[in-house]
Amino acid sequence: AVTGVQTCALPICFPMITGLHHVAIAVRDIDATAAFYRTTFGLPGIEASETLPDQGVRAAFIPLGNCRIELLQPLRDDTTVGRYLAKHGEGLHHICLETDDINGELERIATTGVALIDQTPRHGLAGLIGFLHPRSTGGVLIELVQVTGDGGALAVSHDGRVLRVLIAKPGLDGHDRGAKVVARALRDAGMEVIYTGIRQTP
Repeated sequence: AVTGVQTCALPICFPMITGLHHVAIAVRDIDATAAFYRTTFGLPGIEASETLPDQGVRAAFIPLGNCRIELLQPLRDDTTVGRYLAKHGEGLHHICLETDDINGELERIATTGVALIDQTPRHGLAGLIGFLHPRSTGGVLIELVQVTGDGGALAVSHDGRVLRVLIAKPGLDGHDRGAKVVARALRDAGMEVIYTGIRQTP
């Protein structure tokens, strides 16, 4: 059974979680896996990629509507993802929930009795991240991310209501510039605008 989970209306108990950011898959070869998703399902190519030496992985995002698939390839066999592959083989690794305040969310979740892998946020492909321990989440590894950078999506708060606008490919074809034009117009209308997209990398 899942422990430490509150049961109440989402806007009341979970005001900082804004949606599902990505589903992560552990793989042995990012490029080969990305090619499989492209040729089999017609998905776009890799949207962003980064090598994270402190985590021992190369990570890449494939855009999928208002979510993403993250591919994780270990840099060495003795890393977390490397050991996962040795034990389980390729497959689903974790899910990631997006938040506007990862520090506040980690602090709040800790008070519910849920065990944290990360007591404080660290750098990830999309921004600041923190993991919850699967022993407190029904065996599911859950990541939280506070996205940094321009582009991606816009989250606009006005009188307690939230509007999310997807910018499908941040940094390409002027989408991020268009988002900024919209943001300026919304600010001129008296709304508060917060960017939550990821930064495009070569």
